[in-house]
Amino acid sequence: MCRRRFRWLVAVTVSTAPAYAAEAQTCDGRASFNFSPTHVEARTALRAGGRHLGLAAAHGRDELFAIASLATRSFGGERSHVIAATIGANQPVRLDNRLHVCPTVSVGYVSNVRSGAENPGRAAAAADVRLGWLAANTARLAVIPTLGVGVGFNGLDTAVAASDARKSARLSAGVGMVFRNRVSLVPGISVAVAGASGGAALRVDAAYNLPR
Repeated sequence: MCRRRFRWLVAVTVSTAPAYAAEAQTCDGRASFNFSPTHVEARTALRAGGRHLGLAAAHGRDELFAIASLATRSFGGERSHVIAATIGANQPVRLDNRLHVCPTVSVGYVSNVRSGAENPGRAAAAADVRLGWLAANTARLAVIPTLGVGVGFNGLDTAVAASDARKSARLSAGVGMVFRNRVSLVPGISVAVAGASGGAALRVDAAYNLPR
């Protein structure tokens, strides 16, 4: 009887123990908003003939989060500034919590900085869906390969679309590394597949998760 009770207790303990030592916002290669609700981030991208630099701040929970971002970019002798607001959600797809999906929607404003521009600025929008796989996760390090697809309007995609691109579509891939649930580093690539100039862009995003 005691052996049966002991076996039952072990089974319950194993089945209810956390599957992972650290949470992660898996779909985007970053730390979980549930663990740290406020993030600050620096974004960089390089492409043939151009570059992109940006800053972002995010707040929320995995169920619903918001991001505010500023960026400046140059391409082909043209320079532009971008301000955007994004809302999204991070949802697990599998019961083991390894595969996550993130739909996001962004609205913003793109300001062209060039002499004689007929349309120096315009409203813009974008929509993305990203998948992330929690390949490895310990208390010290989480490794998260990511894959995404997105569309942009009026040049809101600051990585691969020129500021005068009316419509664009892109694919993205990266590998997120989360150190001690505090610092995230996400190197990756974005590739324009329709309606955007600039081709592929190499990206590196670094984020810090503010303690509660």
